[in-house]
Amino acid sequence: MQLIHVDGLGTDCRKSAAKPARKGRAASLAAGSRNPPPPPPLHAIKYSPAKLPTPPSPSVTSTIRVYGDVYAATGPLEGNMCSILGGSCGVGARVELLVSPSATSSASAAASSSGRVWAPLCFKNSRNISQDIADLACHQFYGWPSRREVYSIRGSFSDSFLIPSPGTSLPGPVKAGAPLFNVSSHTHWVTVLGLGKAGGRKPRSVQKLKFQVSTKPCDSSLLFNLQCDVLMTAAGQQR
Repeated sequence: MQLIHVDGLGTDCRKSAAKPARKGRAASLAAGSRNPPPPPPLHAIKYSPAKLPTPPSPSVTSTIRVYGDVYAATGPLEGNMCSILGGSCGVGARVELLVSPSATSSASAAASSSGRVWAPLCFKNSRNISQDIADLACHQFYGWPSRREVYSIRGSFSDSFLIPSPGTSLPGPVKAGAPLFNVSSHTHWVTVLGLGKAGGRKPRSVQKLKFQVSTKPCDSSLLFNLQCDVLMTAAGQQR
């Protein structure tokens, strides 16, 4: 009787005879698993062109200025900007818009992007639309809702400013140390005539409303006065 030595793991220590090579389909499959077929040539692969992201439109925040008592204002309000009701000067905020000098509506303003001028925003003696204008102007100035650090913004209008003219007494004392508004420093003035529709969508800028640009100071002799209430997110407050 032949003795077979088996190690502790139960493995036969004898050299087993070589197994015969596989034949037929089984052999080809085994060979294919060890040697995968080469990739197809590049010219045989169909590529679909990647869609490039749409470039962002120019920021609406660059076409509006707000001077006065608002967060991150463009500059201070002039000391001779006095409320129509009198008693307070240099308190509040006025607006300037970047418009085309020949614009008589939002469509003509959009048609010309060169040679635009900054024009103070007039008050048109219409409280019915003033609240919507103030709200839209504040949204535009802070770039809301695109800015993630801003949670919410609410705009409201206040008693309009009398346009100061040389030789005219002001209804209240001039705020000490504040700059003075100079009518001759402005060549154009803009008045919103009504609320327009931007293709059924809510407009993102005051320039999308129906407005008129004039080379003469406001017909009402009043400038728009607004207030912006800004609620920042936790991330925005840490900046």
